[in-house]
Amino acid sequence: MNWKDLVKSVAPVLGTALGGPFGGMATRWLAGRLLGDENANEAELESAIATASPDTFARLRELDNEFRLEMKRIGIEEKQLEAQDRASARSLAKVNMLPHIVISGIYVVAFAIVLYLVFTATIDMTQMQERVMMYLLGILSAGLLQIMNFWFGSSSGSKQKDAKLAPR
Repeated sequence: MNWKDLVKSVAPVLGTALGGPFGGMATRWLAGRLLGDENANEAELESAIATASPDTFARLRELDNEFRLEMKRIGIEEKQLEAQDRASARSLAKVNMLPHIVISGIYVVAFAIVLYLVFTATIDMTQMQERVMMYLLGILSAGLLQIMNFWFGSSSGSKQKDAKLAPR
């Protein structure tokens, strides 16, 4: 059995983190708590877990709970950072908004022009020019979304609603 699978069977939250996108962070965290050395490599961690005693497995269960609490703490800090970011965006309205309005307006007009040119085919374009225009339309579409989010934003409640409605 793989050492990460063994950890997952004893400490499911920690084991899941080891196999996911936060694997490096989880490995360092586990090595620091279990071996006392965050810089221990995976081979050292694997060796310690492969030769583990029942006490080590009990410690892994404790570490799983600690890791879960640490992840919740990080999640709370992340929400606080998001709230600070929104507050700083709102305070932006206290300064001169004219540059933001002008740039947003130019961008929206450019998007409308490219959209019109692509879908009405009022000008003759080579196949390469059509590809470039479609590429440009994709970039402008993504940028338009950012402009809409800047001006109209999205609340965290809306994000939570979207997450609940998303298919599983």
